[in-house]
Amino acid sequence: MERHAKLTRHDLKHARQYYNSWTPDWARKYLDGARNQVGKCRRFLPHLTGFDRAYEIGVGPGFLLKLLTDVHGVAIRGCDVGPDEALVFHAMHEELGIAELVQVHRVRPRQEIPIVEGSEALLAFKTFFCETYTVADYRWLLDHCRERLSGDKQVILLLNACCFDVDGVQAFFMGRAEFPLLDPNISPSQQHWDNRTFCRVRLA
Repeated sequence: MERHAKLTRHDLKHARQYYNSWTPDWARKYLDGARNQVGKCRRFLPHLTGFDRAYEIGVGPGFLLKLLTDVHGVAIRGCDVGPDEALVFHAMHEELGIAELVQVHRVRPRQEIPIVEGSEALLAFKTFFCETYTVADYRWLLDHCRERLSGDKQVILLLNACCFDVDGVQAFFMGRAEFPLLDPNISPSQQHWDNRTFCRVRLA
């Protein structure tokens, strides 16, 4: 408990050295609301089980990767865009001690992802790259993960609303994924977006 409690209390003072007038508004929430962001990630931890090694695409600020390492002991690596595009994130990776676990790689539709050999799960939480993804792109992604992952071969996603509402995407995942936070007794349209878009696809 103490290790992730420290993470929520961390003032990220070194990351703030990079926080200047050009920092985009979307990055403010990670620097100014670290406790809240970590709390959101912790909500999913009970459902992020069944694997010992994983790869995260679109690491962002790194809170999820850090928590999986500290709380579940998962051997996890990941990728995100370079510091020229997301300097704040790279500064936070240094501050959280995970910089060596994150490689520079931009995920593009139907292009190979450098999933580390032996990974049993691929994670993507609230990523930007999938904003242009079609059903065909997601089908390619699942096939790629089926080839590259080991063990139970899980793909665990938390999609942005704009990604989930693309033509056919919702139906595509409803037909092949588990939605552990979705309450079957309540209409999906009346539930929080995170409940509606957090899903797990088992490929093994």
